[in-house]
Amino acid sequence: MQTENILEMRKIDKIFPGVKALDQVDFSVRRGEVHCLIGANGAGKSTLMKILSGAYKEDGGEIFFNGKILSSHSTEARKKEGISIIYQELSLFNELTVGENVYMNNYPKKGGKIDWKKVYEDTQQLANTLNIKIDAKAKVSDLNIGQRQLTEIMKALASDAKLIVMDEPSSTLSKSEFQILVKVIEDLKKKGITIIYISHHLEELFIVGDRITILRDGTFIACKSTKELTENSLVEYMTGIDISKIQQEEQEVHSVSEQVVLELKEMHNAKVSHINLKLHQGEVLGLYGLVGAGRTEVLQSIFGLAPITKGEMFIHGEKVTFKSSQDAIQKHIGLAPENRKQQGLVLSLPVW
Repeated sequence: MQTENILEMRKIDKIFPGVKALDQVDFSVRRGEVHCLIGANGAGKSTLMKILSGAYKEDGGEIFFNGKILSSHSTEARKKEGISIIYQELSLFNELTVGENVYMNNYPKKGGKIDWKKVYEDTQQLANTLNIKIDAKAKVSDLNIGQRQLTEIMKALASDAKLIVMDEPSSTLSKSEFQILVKVIEDLKKKGITIIYISHHLEELFIVGDRITILRDGTFIACKSTKELTENSLVEYMTGIDISKIQQEEQEVHSVSEQVVLELKEMHNAKVSHINLKLHQGEVLGLYGLVGAGRTEVLQSIFGLAPITKGEMFIHGEKVTFKSSQDAIQKHIGLAPENRKQQGLVLSLPVW
């Protein structure tokens, strides 16, 4: 791997009304490496990457890419430079094919018309080169989430990306899908593609990353080789708190209360059956199962979204029957749904 930097962001400042989001942040990435960028929520990761993408303009500092200063401030100009960002919310058109999405706004033409034969041949060749098992003519709506993520990567490569930013790429992937992503990242490295990898799953960073940069409260904290770090040391850099003290405090925490807050007895709904559980006051109860096992449906019944067809539910010892989510809310139950965008928020309305 070459050691020269493909990207240097020097003394970057960004100010929003009432807050300094970035304060003199330095961030450099070597050509051909996988560089992980981490920090707690609000640390400045997204703001820094939006500045890199051209979506935001920095209020101070300089950006060098491939040895030259970037003076243009638009996402299209940055894409032409070879900078591509794959956001957590994928930007694919579900009713179009993989090939149509991959070459969107960059279709090969012949005789003044789109050369569809070449679109699908080139897409399939790109998939084969990366050992991605995807049919170029398949509709995106028919793909699983892992295949959609890989389609975004192919889309970036089709636009001749030299640097790809992956923002929480594994957040919705299964273990097997993540392993496929790891293999694709390794293939991209071999081809000289540079990757900035953002994730809250710390264990992933040691699988894919060469180096890790940590931000905290809008400032640069450290940049280290993954070999120099552990998960505990990363948490300490991110929070500024001695993790050993936290572990000692955890050992001193009293056990949860004996009081049962929620109980399900032989609960059935359209998806699951014979569900029995008890949740005690102060307890964090994990609900685990494979995709399709019924985890979501259990929570939906607790929140009144999926009718209980058989069995009983008790809140603080009182038998309850919820006909709607309003009944659950009146009992002080809340739900953070799996699909926050479609089920949890009204995106057109303000936060307040």
